[in-house]
Amino acid sequence: MKRSLKAALAAMLALIMALATLPALAVESAVEVETDCAEIHEHTVSQAVDEPANNTRAFVPRLSMTPQTAPKYYTTWNVFYNSGYGMPNCTCYAFGRAYEILETVPNLSHGNAGEWWGFNQRNGYYPYGQTPALGAIACWSKPGAAGHVAVVEQINGDEVITSESAWRGTYFYTTRRSASHSNFSQSSAYQFQGFIYVYEQPGQPITPPAMPSVSTDASQYCVGSTVTISWNAVSNNQFYWINVYKDGALIIDQSMDNNTSLSVPNIDVGDYWVYLSANNSAGTSGASSCYFSVVDSAPEAPIVTTDSTFYSVGSTVTVSWNAVENNQFYWTNVYRNGEMIYDS
Repeated sequence: MKRSLKAALAAMLALIMALATLPALAVESAVEVETDCAEIHEHTVSQAVDEPANNTRAFVPRLSMTPQTAPKYYTTWNVFYNSGYGMPNCTCYAFGRAYEILETVPNLSHGNAGEWWGFNQRNGYYPYGQTPALGAIACWSKPGAAGHVAVVEQINGDEVITSESAWRGTYFYTTRRSASHSNFSQSSAYQFQGFIYVYEQPGQPITPPAMPSVSTDASQYCVGSTVTISWNAVSNNQFYWINVYKDGALIIDQSMDNNTSLSVPNIDVGDYWVYLSANNSAGTSGASSCYFSVVDSAPEAPIVTTDSTFYSVGSTVTVSWNAVENNQFYWTNVYRNGEMIYDS
């Protein structure tokens, strides 16, 4: 009996001790789970800020969504939502979609849609071009308005499906567009600029373009003139960049897209240097340059003479004149019996 009692007491004591450890085990397990969640959250934030995009994973098109349930679109993770310009808004959506594709905060403009193309060109964050690619941001400007951006989700030959949102309009919608359409199937009020390749890029150039040759239509101008700066087109170019300096100060610093000339009206007195480069996603050509000057008055009239006042038929007449300052070129007219016979 005593042995049985002792055995029973030992069993009860073991059970009590086992039960006493259960809450501690539960708390320990909960702490581990909470720690794992915190680590995952911290890693997500760190990746969003620091890690480069990993584009080796398969692209998953987004053809539908509920914005309020998507944190990259509809929470303070999105800079546009955070600043009071949340969806419905094309920039808020495209920023969130790029965030979703890249799994990191995208280096895209925080301004109006019409600013995204130039912002990326100036800063060189992503390749860009005129051919649609999965995940690419399609950019339009609109004179006097904010512009528009959309995201390429599917490509089937010439047909391209984009996802987008509309400022104070539709939260989410898709559009079927034509890749060959000059304005990428947007209304004529918009001007298509190109695609920013945040995920992949088609036919990326492997070498920078050749250096173009830049020149002006004269070497010297009078104040108030219009100066035309031009250059030859080079293959493999995505945009030309021009800098113009007046007396050592930068006065023009801009992209010329694929244009091959620039007119500068009402030019002021000074010495000018022009630098122009061709660029693509592989690099820059380096800059070619030219010089011109602008003076504040027209040249004085030169004094013209001939080497004689009388000649026999068949003779050679030499016409000469003195050099004058600020001259760009001399022009000669010769009349015989009131009829002009030389004009050069």
